[in-house]
Amino acid sequence: MNKKNIFFSISLILSGLLFFSGCIKQQKDLLSNLSLEHKMLLVSVGMEKLEVIKIIGVPSAVRASISDNSGKIIEILEYRPYLLKTYWFHFYDGKLLKWGMPGDWKKEADSISEIRYR
Repeated sequence: MNKKNIFFSISLILSGLLFFSGCIKQQKDLLSNLSLEHKMLLVSVGMEKLEVIKIIGVPSAVRASISDNSGKIIEILEYRPYLLKTYWFHFYDGKLLKWGMPGDWKKEADSISEIRYR
């Protein structure tokens, strides 16, 4: 390869890196402008805990954390975007099981606990 080809190749690679880094920054900027309710549209059951935190942000609190009989961790992260609104994100073994407002699944939560501890 001659010097022109090497210079062209390096220029092309650097241009590509700058382009893709700009796209990544734009995506992060877009997420920062969304409300929690809009960010929740990007979340799916089964996502890893860190994936959810990357999308939604750092939680206001860890509401609960416990280990079941098999050693799997059950965690509830709390988000309070407004004074009177609270969302809980339930994780089982590091994966999102469900999310919503406290009390949304009261009856279901009791039956899930019974099934897990048998």
